[in-house]
Amino acid sequence: PFKFNKEIAEKLYGNIKFSNVSFSYVEEKNILENINFSINKGEKMKGVIFDIQRNSFVDGPGIRTTVFFKGCNLKCKWCHNPESQSPNPQIMFYKDKCTGCGRCVGITEKDTDFVCFNDAKQICGKEYAVDEVFDIIEKDKLFYETSNGGVTFSGGECMLQIDFLAEILKKCKENGINTAV
Repeated sequence: PFKFNKEIAEKLYGNIKFSNVSFSYVEEKNILENINFSINKGEKMKGVIFDIQRNSFVDGPGIRTTVFFKGCNLKCKWCHNPESQSPNPQIMFYKDKCTGCGRCVGITEKDTDFVCFNDAKQICGKEYAVDEVFDIIEKDKLFYETSNGGVTFSGGECMLQIDFLAEILKKCKENGINTAV
């Protein structure tokens, strides 16, 4: 039978603290059902986002902003966004773009403002506060209104950062912005 290991889950998902975990395991189907858990909130809620794509036309109706969350526990071989699987910021390196200038020597995942002029090395994932993400979303409100668009939350798996997602969804609803998850 399946056993949830809280310590491993918290280590795997960084700053997320799980509590009140319950689920049922259906052995015949080899799946988990009725998964419920609480996430303990920190003082200032932050989420890890790997991209915010404005002016999108493919992730729902109308003109949209798509917010891509980091972290996915599925690890599908056909994943469209494999850079989203790790829940933490990570360095992406594209050898074919590198000119060997040496500017990036010593760069770590914490250097989220680093810019490689050739796009050979990029930091994938950055911590954002709810208000920071919402400020970006709100910039295109006029486009959402005129095209019946809105915001799409994607990933990775945005539900792994459920409290952070819920706060952004709440702000969008309070401001009349259509959402899709």
